[in-house]
Amino acid sequence: MRSKEDTVRTAIYCRISQDRDGSEAGVTRQEEDCRALAAERGWEVVEVYTDNDVSASSLSRKPRVRYEQMLEDARNGRFEAVTFYSNSRLTRRPREWEQVIELAQKHKIRLASVKSGAADLTTADGRAVARTIAAWDAAEAERTGERVSRAHEQRRAQGRAHGGHHVFGYLKPDASQGIGYTTHIDPEAQAAIRQAAEIAVLEGSLTSIQKAWNAAGVLTVNSGPWNSLRSIQRVLMNPRIAGLVAHKGEVVGEGDWPAVIDRPTWEAMCTAIAPKKGGPGSHNARKYLLSGYVFCGSCGHRMEAAESSGTYSKGKRAGTRWTVNRYACYSSTGGCGKVTRNKTWLETYVKALVGRALQDAPPREHAVSGADHSAEIARLEADIAATRADMLSGAVPRADGFAYVTACRARVVELQREQAQWARAAIEQSARPPLEVWQDERPETLEARRAILGTVVRSVEVLPLPRGFWTADNLPLDSVRVHTA
Repeated sequence: MRSKEDTVRTAIYCRISQDRDGSEAGVTRQEEDCRALAAERGWEVVEVYTDNDVSASSLSRKPRVRYEQMLEDARNGRFEAVTFYSNSRLTRRPREWEQVIELAQKHKIRLASVKSGAADLTTADGRAVARTIAAWDAAEAERTGERVSRAHEQRRAQGRAHGGHHVFGYLKPDASQGIGYTTHIDPEAQAAIRQAAEIAVLEGSLTSIQKAWNAAGVLTVNSGPWNSLRSIQRVLMNPRIAGLVAHKGEVVGEGDWPAVIDRPTWEAMCTAIAPKKGGPGSHNARKYLLSGYVFCGSCGHRMEAAESSGTYSKGKRAGTRWTVNRYACYSSTGGCGKVTRNKTWLETYVKALVGRALQDAPPREHAVSGADHSAEIARLEADIAATRADMLSGAVPRADGFAYVTACRARVVELQREQAQWARAAIEQSARPPLEVWQDERPETLEARRAILGTVVRSVEVLPLPRGFWTADNLPLDSVRVHTA
């Protein structure tokens, strides 16, 4: 007859914080050792829960999906014991140890580890020991985090890469081939990034980049299609592809790895696709060509565009269609509510006016004037790095150093903005003429056309109409005043 000990059902939990090559060798060894311990005790293994490449420290934000599933299954009575390699593999968070203690008290779950022994959580002393060990495990994890952060800080100061995920634009790390993190440029990805830079500065459209990449068969680092505009935005705005060291979103210096794209072009690309009001996915995105340019000639309030249609469901008009296609001065937003104008008619009128202005404009020069500020930016970056080092050593008072670094950083941003505009002009110089872009009415060129509009038009003033019956076919042209830039 089998004893109660022989009939104990156990789960095995395996976890490792870092698995760079994805081989799962660490968790496999843990499972083997846990199975051996379960066999020694005569326990039946009913499930193995594995969280590979997931930290259990209090500093980690990545969820442990299988750990949470194990807790839920334990509460539902699927097993009576949990076997794990060591306390630190189960968790390093004191708060989670309280959950484990609750399992032991309320659900009679037994615990057994290969290296930490069996924890007796049924007694006050046993629970006190478990909580103490958990506190020291958490402290060790935090000390490790501090050491890693300090090492990363040192590498940033030296302009060296410090690992991370595979960056689009570089070959995948492979120690056996001598390929390190961001050490070897991927030629195909580099061509895709350069193509994206040209599209970005000409059209400002992430959608156009997405279409171009997917049509050309460009794949993500995970060998999939580009389904997210946000992921494209993150890839292209990553300072590492320009050979730059960044910390908390701020460029802090030059890196010691090859740049996929030169800094001026990268700056121009970032200027064009940077997240902003009206960016990808925003409900405030600009949808209409003249948004922000049209003003009421009666009260001076900015007019808003509206374009929609539907069917009346009640009253005498039930079943008939209604449409809204206009720019209007709405009293609900502070306007007078008295002036409206047919949207299609107004946009057609302005398009023709801007088209004539572009057609009559003198041809562009063959060379783009502008200054390359790379040397000045490099000098300022060196000053910033030296001042930071002096602040850390105490040679320069922190307040003085901070003021100087802030001033230098402001100047760097100013120079980078000028350089971005210069690079943008250089790319546009060799690309499509403005008139050609203006006449391209695809949705993805809207931002580019609005940029061209701003070079010709300062504002459009819509005047109240005189008494009469007006339609889109007979609106008077003198009811609109276009103020040129």
